[in-house]
Amino acid sequence: MMELTENRCYLPLGAEIIHCLKWGMLPLRQPDKPWMQLPPPPPMAISEADYLNHMQREYERLNPGIQGLLSFEQFLQQAQTKRPQIEQALRQHKTQQYKTQQSARQEGPNDWCYQHFYPDPNSLLAWQQQGTGFSRIWLALEPEQLPYDIKPLHYRDDVPARYRERLGSAPLSCATLQQSGLVMPVSELAKQITVQGVAMNLLKLPPKAVKGVLLGMNCPADQVKQLTHFWRSDMRYQRKPLSQMIWPKGEYRFRFKAL
Repeated sequence: MMELTENRCYLPLGAEIIHCLKWGMLPLRQPDKPWMQLPPPPPMAISEADYLNHMQREYERLNPGIQGLLSFEQFLQQAQTKRPQIEQALRQHKTQQYKTQQSARQEGPNDWCYQHFYPDPNSLLAWQQQGTGFSRIWLALEPEQLPYDIKPLHYRDDVPARYRERLGSAPLSCATLQQSGLVMPVSELAKQITVQGVAMNLLKLPPKAVKGVLLGMNCPADQVKQLTHFWRSDMRYQRKPLSQMIWPKGEYRFRFKAL
C-alpha cells in the first residue's frame, strides 16, 4: 500500500503512462485551457498622423520629375478616393508587426508547454476534474527529486498579461484544488513524440522521482494488466507501490488497495 505523503505531487495520465515510464519521460501539455489562449490582436486604429506620415513617405518615393509637377497637397487630393484601401493596408501592416513582436518575445501558445499537478490523491474533486477521471492513472512524484521547478499555481480572477504567467495560473474558483505547475519553453524540451495520434512534449524523468502509481477504479482491465506487467518487470519501478482505487459499498470515501 502506498504511503500518501504531503511532499508529493500527482499527475493524472492515461495509456501513455507506460511509454513515459519506459523512456523515463515526463509529459507536458500544449496550452489547452480557455484562459491560456492569447486574445486576438487589438484593433489597430490608424490616426491622421499615421496616414499623413505614410503618404509623405510615398510622396518622397515619387520620381523627382513627377514631384516637380505635383505638390504634396495635390498628391493627397488625388489619393483621397483610395484612402479607405490605404488605411486598411496600414492596419494589416500594424497587425502583422504586433504578431511578429509577440512571437519574438515567445508570447504565443506554440512557444510554451505546461503541466499541472494535484497534491491530494484522496480528493474526490480532483479525480472528477476530467470526464474520464476514475479511469485515469495517477503518477506519484517527489518534486525535490525532479530537476525542474514546480511552483504552486496562482489563483486569480484576472488573466495575467504575460503569457508564461497564464500557464502558471488558474481561475480563483479552482483554488480548492491547490494545484502546482511546471511551465517550460518548447525549446528546452527533451523530445516531442506522437502517441495514439496525440502530440506529446517530453522532459526527462529521473526514476528516483517516481514514488508509485495509483489507478482509478474504472481503469480498463487490459490497461491494468499491461501496466502491472510492465511495473513488475522493470527494475526501476518494481519495488515501488502500485495500487488501485476501490470504493466499498455504503461508504462515502474511496481507498487504495495494493496490486
